[in-house]
Amino acid sequence: MPVSVEITDEEINRALLRLSTRIQNLKPVFDQFGPYLLGRIRGYFRNETEPDGTPWAPLSPRYKARKRQEGRDRGIGRYTLSMLNGLAYDANGSRLLVGSRESYAPAFQFGVPARNQPARPFLGVTDADRQELSELIGKYLTDQ
Repeated sequence: MPVSVEITDEEINRALLRLSTRIQNLKPVFDQFGPYLLGRIRGYFRNETEPDGTPWAPLSPRYKARKRQEGRDRGIGRYTLSMLNGLAYDANGSRLLVGSRESYAPAFQFGVPARNQPARPFLGVTDADRQELSELIGKYLTDQ
């Protein structure tokens, strides 16, 4: 037996209209996700860990010595600070991109075995991130 529901309450209909408008344009919620995720990524660089907390592979002794000699021993991924300073997000109504503008970011994230460069993942979403992002979505959808 089919069931049908018709909502005739004006206040509920206005709320549903606002909700449908929000669902069609997610840029405002993505503009909250972006800074949150960038903060998390900066923390991974600061702590030199993957999103899951696994420490990044250490620098080779030779490269570390070179950085020290040049006065640029700021930590992994911070030789010129361009990777860290290149972190950005781009959002529109239907998608969010988060990452680094640096051309070598994929090599940093995934590694380059042919050059003995280990992967040092800095992009990823943890369970804590999922919880926070879910809360931001919920707040966005229910805010008047």
